[in-house]
Amino acid sequence: MSFNDSDNRYNFSLTPADEDAQRQQDDTQTRILREQEEKHTSDLRLMKRSLLKTIAVFCVITLIFGIGGGALIGTLVSRNNANIASTTPITETSPYSTTTAAPTDTSSAAATTAAPESTAAQSSMTTAAIGNLYATTSGATVEMETSDVYDLVSPTVVSIATEYQMSAGYYRQSKTASGSGSGVLLSQDGYIVTNNHVIEKAMKITVVLSTGDEYEAKLIGTDDITDVALLKIEGTNLPYAIVGNSDNMRIGDTAIVIGNPLGRLSGTLTSGVISGLDRSITMSDGTTMNLVQMDAAVNPGNSGGGLFNNRGELVGIVVAKTTATEVEGLGFAIPVNDTLPILDELMTHGYVTGRPALGITVMTISDMMTAMMYRVNYLGVYVTSVAVENGLEVGDCLLTINGAEIRSTADITAALQNLTAGDKVEIEVYRGNAKTTVEVTLVEESTLNQQ
Repeated sequence: MSFNDSDNRYNFSLTPADEDAQRQQDDTQTRILREQEEKHTSDLRLMKRSLLKTIAVFCVITLIFGIGGGALIGTLVSRNNANIASTTPITETSPYSTTTAAPTDTSSAAATTAAPESTAAQSSMTTAAIGNLYATTSGATVEMETSDVYDLVSPTVVSIATEYQMSAGYYRQSKTASGSGSGVLLSQDGYIVTNNHVIEKAMKITVVLSTGDEYEAKLIGTDDITDVALLKIEGTNLPYAIVGNSDNMRIGDTAIVIGNPLGRLSGTLTSGVISGLDRSITMSDGTTMNLVQMDAAVNPGNSGGGLFNNRGELVGIVVAKTTATEVEGLGFAIPVNDTLPILDELMTHGYVTGRPALGITVMTISDMMTAMMYRVNYLGVYVTSVAVENGLEVGDCLLTINGAEIRSTADITAALQNLTAGDKVEIEVYRGNAKTTVEVTLVEESTLNQQ
């Protein structure tokens, strides 16, 4: 027998004795291989049996726990669903065009999320359903984080810049001055609420949206008693605030203020809590107002901005702050419920009907230099023009109204605050060098505005 190696490099032959030895060696190798194969088959059979037993035990355990756990989970889910059905409010589509992260429900029910298009915090009338100047909530609201409130409502707060004429210097030269404040959009077509003192005497009013877009605003109407004014810009599909119920505010509630402090920091958010309700505050013009007190930081330029709660509802119009060496952190806002009837009047008539006026214009002379310039003998409030015949004359120095001393125009406002058109008042004046008393019938302020 001849063999060749695998590469055909060598050729060698075996003798018969060698062939017998080779045959015995082959038989031994075959027997060993057969025994190894039988052992391998036996081991494999044992492994299969062991694996089947393990799988069977695992299936039994899974079945036991699956049935029990499924029953338990089913019970918990059914109970939770019943809880949610009884506690979760019905939500409607938000009228805001701004999107934000879904808020978290802080009630005892499981966490509930809402898509930006239907944020529960602004459940109210849809944009298409608005027929009035402003939209109010229906009461189905969810509390949110302050950052979520800001994302939602900051586009509704605008910056306001004004230009007006003022007199200055010894000769009272006229010059153009500027002012600033804030406002809140109330409708998608551009109605804006702000303070009267923000736009008072303005020749030009410019509104800047959070997007940076600028509009020249038209003054619809204003009321100096409540310090509320209504503006209008020509826009469409604008974001607007949803009006909440300020009567529901409680001391300790979250107070979120958004405005334009210092006239150049638009979109600034400050927050705190409601510190007091029904505060009777006398303003610089002499009027007494019923205000909400808060500790959120308020600065010049914030006037007219929005006070929001943690549901994103407009609950107040920022109006003033009080600071002194020993006082800080006292901000005030007009409760939004007090502004709504005023806004309705301004929208309908352009003014608030029934507001009383004397029918005169006046000037305060508070120093001797000015008194010498106008050649008058006393410091005080002087009549400079008379619009209606009421017994007063140009040059009269007002001393008292119904017994209340008059030293400034703020005193006149305070004296007339609780009166209405048609009421009669007694006014004591200096006329020439003598005192005299005149009875004056109050007229409606709107009549003077029309004239």
